[in-house]
Amino acid sequence: TVMFSGQAVTLIINGKPTTLSADKVVERLKQMPAAMLAKAEVMPAAPAKYHVRGMAINIVTKDFMGTDQLSSQLTGGWRQHKYGTGYASGSIVYNHGKLGIDASYMFTDGTGYGQVEHEANHPLNGQRVPYNDKTRNRSDGIDHEYRIGMDYAISEDHRISLAYTGQWNSTRSTNTTTGTAQSAQHSRQHTYLHNADASYSAPFGLHLGVSYTNYQEPRTQNLDGTLNDISRNLSVNSHQKVSKWLFTADQSHALPKGWELNYGGKAQFTNNNSYQTTLNDIGLPLSDATSHVDYDERIVNGYVGLNKHFGKSLSLDASVTAEQYHATKWNEWRIYPQFNAMWNINAQNMINLSFSSEAVYPSYWSTMSSIYYASAYSEIWGNPDLKPMSKYDINLMWQLNRISSFTAFAMLEPDYF
Repeated sequence: TVMFSGQAVTLIINGKPTTLSADKVVERLKQMPAAMLAKAEVMPAAPAKYHVRGMAINIVTKDFMGTDQLSSQLTGGWRQHKYGTGYASGSIVYNHGKLGIDASYMFTDGTGYGQVEHEANHPLNGQRVPYNDKTRNRSDGIDHEYRIGMDYAISEDHRISLAYTGQWNSTRSTNTTTGTAQSAQHSRQHTYLHNADASYSAPFGLHLGVSYTNYQEPRTQNLDGTLNDISRNLSVNSHQKVSKWLFTADQSHALPKGWELNYGGKAQFTNNNSYQTTLNDIGLPLSDATSHVDYDERIVNGYVGLNKHFGKSLSLDASVTAEQYHATKWNEWRIYPQFNAMWNINAQNMINLSFSSEAVYPSYWSTMSSIYYASAYSEIWGNPDLKPMSKYDINLMWQLNRISSFTAFAMLEPDYF
């Protein structure tokens, strides 16, 4: 996770929107050969044309079009904590005239470990009941991640890009709880990910993008535990399947006196088809821990923005986005403004004022109307009434001597969940 002044930072590559999750973008960056990197654009408030909100870093790669290039990179390593994990990856970049191809593969095999402790003093019938436990987790798994991409330059500022990213993962996990509660939980899960991205850039400032992701995670779990006179012997079978489409269109125009006009929008369509079935020790389903969802979610927005550079010292960028969120229980319109002003006082000092706003969405699993028994003591309750919340950030930063940064910021979340 990349943080700056206590705030999360979104990573994007060459300004292209994608339905890939943030951790997959990080993995893509890790596998990219260093020879491909040109610069990193740090944006305290990302312009609306990037289709991300808040603070972002745009990783810009070198343009090898029109040249003949071949470069590759091999990486291997071993991470040792309580247990060990080994990994190996390889990538290759090939350019010939107008065509560019890149491919990468990464394999990981190892064991992870974690632990968590609870200490509580519960009120019950006018008295206090003490509780404590320690849960140790061990997970063993293998992971394959792969990608292939293609870029073709029809002419200058006129190109098309295609890419496929995939993942296959298999993990076995054991949670052992000791203390007031005694339990053992064994689980096995697989992860299947398929992603395809396509983009088109025209010489008159038009950018079109399409992205599709299919994610599946089947999992089986068995829990055997006791808490005082309560026994829990449960078996759980669950499957999460998410399909997501993203369409973007952006247009920019150069205006008189150095102003630039940007406008566009996006349409995102998601289907979440997931279920969880929980059986007791005699094979009967538990109604409060069994559920199934199959719903569609739609996010549609449009934006307009202006930016201008005043000499080499001052730059301004502002935009406003109108967005509709539609799901089974919700159908809302929201307005998200964005503003960023940067003043380069001199070669060593800079002041930046930014304001950003965004929507924060609950995870799909957290909105399922069922209970998940993590141990004989811990329960995780889903809440289908969760809805997105708005988040507003204002940030004033002074960079002194290109070394120290002083920041004053405020954050408002009026619909916090």
